[in-house]
Amino acid sequence: MRTSEFTAAKVRLIRFLHQEMGFGVLAFESSLFECHRANQGSDHLTAEELMRSCISPVWYSNEILPLFQYILETRNTARPLRLAGFDTQTSTKTAEHRPAFWRALLEPLDDRYAQQVATMDSSLLDIQYQREALAEEAENLIAGYRRLEEYLEDRGQELINSGADEDTVGLAQRMADSIVRQIQQLTSPTGAERTRVRDEGMSANLNWLMNYLYSDEKIVTWGHNFHLRHANQEVKPNPVKTMGAWMAEGYRDEMYTIGLYMRSGRAALNNRQVYNVAAPSSGSLESILGHVGEPYFFVDLRRTGTESAGEWVRKPIVTKTWGRADA
Repeated sequence: MRTSEFTAAKVRLIRFLHQEMGFGVLAFESSLFECHRANQGSDHLTAEELMRSCISPVWYSNEILPLFQYILETRNTARPLRLAGFDTQTSTKTAEHRPAFWRALLEPLDDRYAQQVATMDSSLLDIQYQREALAEEAENLIAGYRRLEEYLEDRGQELINSGADEDTVGLAQRMADSIVRQIQQLTSPTGAERTRVRDEGMSANLNWLMNYLYSDEKIVTWGHNFHLRHANQEVKPNPVKTMGAWMAEGYRDEMYTIGLYMRSGRAALNNRQVYNVAAPSSGSLESILGHVGEPYFFVDLRRTGTESAGEWVRKPIVTKTWGRADA
C-alpha cells in the first residue's frame, strides 16, 4: 500500500528513533540477502541505488529517498543506522548476485560443491515465479537447500578457519532455511498457507537479526500492518497467524508496534493503481480518530486507562484494510 503521508511519517519516526532513542538497525519487509548485501556495499552507492538494492519496489517513492540519504550520512559516524531485511522473498534485481555469493563462500573447501550450489540457486532464481516449473522442481530444490544447511552447520567453522567472515557464515545458514521457506510459500496450495509459511519464515529471519547479527542493537522494523500486528489470526476476513504474532510470543514486553490507517484521500495498490480511500464506517477506528480533525493523529493504546471514554479500545472494532474493505 502506498500513501505519501505514511512514508513521510515513518521516515521522521525512524530518524527520531535513531537519534534520540538509540535504535541502530532498520529492518525492512524485504530480502534478507539483498538488504544485507546493500548494507555491506553502501559506501559505493547513491541513496537511490541503496534503496533499489534492498527494498521491494512497492516501497519505492520520492518520500522514502531522504531515509536512504540519511542512512548514508550516518555511515561513517560513531552511530551508523544499519540496513537489514527479514523477508524470505527476493525483492530486487540484486538477487542475481546470490549464486556468486554461494560460490565464493564454499569454494575454499569444495569448489565442485560450490559450483553445484551456485547452479542450483541460479535455477531457482530463473523459475521462482513460474508456478508449474517450480512445483515440478520443488522437492529436489528443498532437499538441496536442506543439504546445504546441514553442510554449513557441520563445516561452518572450517569455512571461518579458511577465511570466511563469521557473520557471513551465519547469514548463509539463515539463507538456506529462508530459501526453503520461500519455495514452500510459492508452492503452497492456498493463500492462507502461503501467508503462514512466509510469515513464520520472516519471524525466524528477524529472530536471527535480533539474537545473532545485531544482538546488541535495538531494531525498528518496516512492514505492512497485516504482517506486523500481534493477533491477525483473530482478525476477519483473513484470520491467519502472521509474523507479529510469532514475535509477540517471544518478545511482547520488548515490542512496540504502530499500525497506520487512513481516513480519506487517495492511495495506491502494490501495482501502483491509484484508488480513492473509502469513507469510514460509523463507529470504526478511522471514524473515531477522524473527529480529532488533525492530519496526523497518534493514540497510545497502552495508556487509554479504564475510564469510560476509552472503553472502545477494549472492544472489537472495525478498520479498513488498505482503506478499502472493513476488517
